[in-house]
Order: sequence, then structure tokens, then C-alpha cells
Amino acid sequence: MLRYRTVVASGSGNTISVMVVGPETPTTKTPVWFVHPTNLRKEFWLDVIREIAVDRVCYAVDSAGHGESSDSVEYGVEAWVADHRDVILALGLDRLHLVGGSLGGAIIVGLAGELPEVVTGLASFGGCLFSTPAPPGETPALIAMMEDLGVEKAFEQVAVDATAPGTAPDILATVHHLTNRHGLDTIRALWGPTIASDASRWAPAVRCPALIVNGEFDATCTPAHGRLMADAVRGTFVEMAGVGHLPALEDPTGTLALLLPHLDAAEPGEAAA
Repeated sequence: MLRYRTVVASGSGNTISVMVVGPETPTTKTPVWFVHPTNLRKEFWLDVIREIAVDRVCYAVDSAGHGESSDSVEYGVEAWVADHRDVILALGLDRLHLVGGSLGGAIIVGLAGELPEVVTGLASFGGCLFSTPAPPGETPALIAMMEDLGVEKAFEQVAVDATAPGTAPDILATVHHLTNRHGLDTIRALWGPTIASDASRWAPAVRCPALIVNGEFDATCTPAHGRLMADAVRGTFVEMAGVGHLPALEDPTGTLALLLPHLDAAEPGEAAA
């Protein structure tokens, strides 16, 4: 089952695109909510979703400023958390697992803190709790590269930098294909808040089982960042061998090998079964 929905976030008024994939027959298993990395889009998760959607409904969402969602007046982890929360509530979802990549990891920590009665588990791949902003008055490196090379050439380089050494060309091409098409003005507007994001304030409110995974070759959100995140949410940390910043695309099989047992273990009532 594949469906697309458009939902207006009640707080911001942003138009948010939601892809829903699931089994053809009803399921009682907890649905899964997927949040993509900054400057990618919801289809980033398809290699993972195709296995999970066999017996769970999966929601993959374009954050504002990405994919088929609208641009926003405001960006940053606070704004994106609010949009995702509002869309979850608008859809009437009262039980969810959360999965996030890169900044999506920080966003799902925020969601788990905002909706502790809804969220039954979270899993972050290539994420960190907080980022390092550019020095005051200095153009962020990504934006400077885009102004120098153009958006397309810059994203080609980003695909290489974000993945492990020797990553296959078809994976690099896929990363590039999924990059942000909203234009340089939007990317400039959202990138500063992205690299200044800090989800630390929500960490104490996280009550659910948490799996934090960072790649061996991740230079953006390093394994050390992942360990800090896992400690903050009282979760389990795994350093994933052979991948960089985007495990779900670089090694979907390895990603699923970690994610599927986590989803099952975090299923409500599983511990008592």
C-alpha cells in the first residue's frame, strides 16, 4: 500500500508532504515515523521502508524546506519538531516508533520529549544531539561552496564527503538525486539554523527505548557524538562499521539488522510477552 497525503501544520501553516507505505491487510504493530537528514527528502528511507512496511505502516515526511513540502518562515530544530508534532496530531496517531537520520535524529529526540505518551521507541542513524554553528559573521562552509561551485556541483561533493571512502558510484548518484531542490535561497535560510541546532533540552523527557547508531567514517556526526547522544537519552549506542553519515543508503541491510530487532523490542507489551 502506497499513499501520499498533504497536511497543514497547525502552528506554522506549512504544507507538509507525507508518504504512507504499509501492508495491504490491517496490522496491529506500531507504525513508524521517518525523518530525513537535512537537504535530503523523505524517499531517503525507501530502502529501509520496503522491509519494515511488510507488517507495519510507515510514514516518511518531508520537513519544511525539503521535497514536496512548502518553504517556511522559520527553520531549525525547534520549528521542525513543532511541524512534525502538529502533523502527527493532525493524523490522529497515538502510538509511534521514530526513526531519524542526521538532524532527523535530533528532531526525533524533540518529538519523543514533546509526545512521551505517543512515542514507544526511537532510533537515530548518523545523528547527534547538537551541532556546531559557523562563527558569527562567517558564511557556513556549505553555503560558501554552493556560492562558488553552484548548488548541483556542491551537492555532488557533499555526497562524496558524507559517505564512506570507496562508496559505490550508484549510491553517490542516489544521494545526489535526493538532495534539496528548493534553491539556494531556501538552503541558505535553513542551513544556518541547522548547524546551530540543539535538541539537548528534550533529552531528559525521553522515556522510550533509544537506539543511537553512528558510522565508523562519519565525519559530520562522529561516533563520539553518537555516544554523547546515547548517554543523554539513556539509550544504546552502536558504531556501524564501513559506513559514513548516511547508513540507510550506504548499507540498508546493515541498518535493518539493527533497526528491526529494536522495533520489536520496543513494541508495547513485548517485555511482558
